Amino acid sequence: MNINITSHNIEITDSITEHINSKFKKLNSLHPLISNIKTIIRQDGKEFKTEISVSSNNATISAHSSTDDLYQAITKAINKIKSELQTQKNHLKKSRGDKVDTNDETIAHEKVQEMTLN
Repeated sequence: MNINITSHNIEITDSITEHINSKFKKLNSLHPLISNIKTIIRQDGKEFKTEISVSSNNATISAHSSTDDLYQAITKAINKIKSELQTQKNHLKKSRGDKVDTNDETIAHEKVQEMTLN
């Protein structure tokens, strides 16, 4: 998994990089076919804007977030990505005829590996 972090008007510290990497490791366990993640962080005055684009072998998902706290902006954007990945997984399972458990927020890594993506 390739992670690219770009910033505008803000310096990316080790703490920010560690926060982003820890969140993306959790995403990778949810969807192990993620190949590339592009993150852009901007500071406009007191507001932080985060744009995240996640690519896998068959799709690209993007999310944006904007708050006055940098870490919240990152977390909100990643949560949007996570939600979309979960939705795609549920659609895939539904199209295959598998039972979809909408109460379960995580799918076991072994189940993901069993799925065949077209």
